[in-house]
Amino acid sequence: MLSFVEPTREEPGCLEYHFHEDRNEPGVFVFYEAWRSQADLDAHLALPHMRAFWETRMDYLESDLAIRFLTMHSPYGSAA
Repeated sequence: MLSFVEPTREEPGCLEYHFHEDRNEPGVFVFYEAWRSQADLDAHLALPHMRAFWETRMDYLESDLAIRFLTMHSPYGSAA
């Protein structure tokens, strides 16, 4: 999954893309992503490597992904 980071950061509309591992629970991973728009995220998810990931993820994951969609209320560069 680490191999997704650099290419994804180069995609149009990718504002942030970070890959973490829980310090207290090794083997629990978190991607934090920020996209310019839903259309940019949709384009990312439609890429061949992402489609392949979705189709084969359970071959190497112990449990399926828990995805949360967040609304940012404190973007960088916002007026305080």
